[in-house]
Amino acid sequence: MLPGMVARLNHDLLEMRPFQSCFHVEVAASPSTSAFYGAQKLARSVDFAKTLFTKEEYKIHGSDMFKMHESSNVYHPTPKALPTMAKDQV
Repeated sequence: MLPGMVARLNHDLLEMRPFQSCFHVEVAASPSTSAFYGAQKLARSVDFAKTLFTKEEYKIHGSDMFKMHESSNVYHPTPKALPTMAKDQV
């Protein structure tokens, strides 16, 4: 784990989370190997095939294709900022 990473994540998440929502940043017991073991667990699961896409799907959609499954991160676009009013309009 990089020094200051937990504090940075807490700060950044606090700014972007919905108002009064709760969150908790937790460091894995073994940060250097936890990603490997998580991927290993997914690869051994019975639903692993649902996370893959075929060569034909890749040819059609390319590298930008995302397949939604239980372990995927859902993309939520950032809302557009509201226009600000000039001081003479207030």
